[in-house]
Amino acid sequence: MKITVQLFASLRDAVGARELEIEAPESATPFQIAERLALQFPKLAPHLPSISFAVDGEFVPADFPLQQVKELALLPPVSGG
Repeated sequence: MKITVQLFASLRDAVGARELEIEAPESATPFQIAERLALQFPKLAPHLPSISFAVDGEFVPADFPLQQVKELALLPPVSGG
């Protein structure tokens, strides 16, 4: 299936793009997609432990099944006060 991966802030900088279109199996999870991208874009690898994931504007766990998902957002840690 085709998934549009949206990248924000430091993740966008690590990859050099705001979004990527990739092919992934129906059984893929957000973390598997991030790992795959880190192999392709090594600057993304240090961010893997702290990435959050969202589908349709809702945060999802790293092991969320991406069946039929069209867009996945990879988000860096957010802090503030």
